[in-house]
Amino acid sequence: MRLFSLRMTLAMPALALCLSGASFVDGALLQASAQAKKSSHRVLREGMFGLTRLDFATVVMLGDSLTEGALWSEITGCAFVVNRGIGGDKADGISKRLDEVTKLKPTAVFLMVGVNDIASDVPVEKIVDRVRQTIRRLTKAGSQVYLTLVLPVAESFTRKLNPKINELNAAYTVLALQTKVTVIDFRADMRTEEGFLRDELSVDGLHLAPDGYRIWRDAVMPLVAKHCSQDPRTKSASAAVPAVAR
Repeated sequence: MRLFSLRMTLAMPALALCLSGASFVDGALLQASAQAKKSSHRVLREGMFGLTRLDFATVVMLGDSLTEGALWSEITGCAFVVNRGIGGDKADGISKRLDEVTKLKPTAVFLMVGVNDIASDVPVEKIVDRVRQTIRRLTKAGSQVYLTLVLPVAESFTRKLNPKINELNAAYTVLALQTKVTVIDFRADMRTEEGFLRDELSVDGLHLAPDGYRIWRDAVMPLVAKHCSQDPRTKSASAAVPAVAR
């Protein structure tokens, strides 16, 4: 009995160590799994962007999940529009992935970003500073930037983000004047008299339903048509095709 007791006494620390090690490994795996899930969508989108075989795109739609959610080339009828939206992206994230935009040599970039920053309590000043850097770089690369004001959320949305969104939009308007970029503002067609996103234009109080994208599409169509063209390197007028489907 004493021998058995001694063996158990010696075995217990080793068993505890094994259990502790297993717990540590399980915790590390769970943490790694959570990080992988958190980053997987962005990694997937950027991976797909990296597979592009396009040498150019005259129009780039740049932003977060609101931009990502539309089939821009199809709904505008312009074959030279590409979608560079990533769900969950913020102003800082966009500023770090501009190489994938500028390498396409777009003549126009339609930028909408900020709602995720607001939801993450990023100060308006920091958002504006990052967007200013993005505008500066895109303009330097030869693109005309169209800064789209951020849409409100619906009254039913779980978080009351609209006061901060309004503050950001006011700052964006000033930024546009300072940087000489064009503001795109179609909020009047999207919101109620109280300033909320109309329920019928949204699927969850934030993301847009097809009718919401129709309003957005119609607001930018004249500008997309202006910039949509064949390969700008092609100078032969006889090779031209209709820029936008009617």
